[in-house]
Amino acid sequence: MVYAGDFNSHRNRPDDFVRSEMAKKGYADSFELAQELVGQHRNSYNDWSTTPKTSVQWGDHVDHVWAVPKQVRVLWWHQAERITNGRYAHLGSDHSPLVVRMQVE
Repeated sequence: MVYAGDFNSHRNRPDDFVRSEMAKKGYADSFELAQELVGQHRNSYNDWSTTPKTSVQWGDHVDHVWAVPKQVRVLWWHQAERITNGRYAHLGSDHSPLVVRMQVE
């Protein structure tokens, strides 16, 4: 089973309740498991701004895809918002889409 969505928490917050609860159940953030990262410096929350927000640290994303490391191999994590001339091309939401490719073990 995989959990995905806006969890309003990230690993650099002092009280990352979501991460600790998911870890208790054996889940890990696909961002940390991915063999390849694309767009990792951009924050997944864009606030409807066409100017990409740069994350202060890697992993400052409130949107996550959680998986059990023993069950899947995460091939890549990709923040999939298109950028043209340094700006987001088309915003469909106040959060940029994440695409995570996993292989079931």
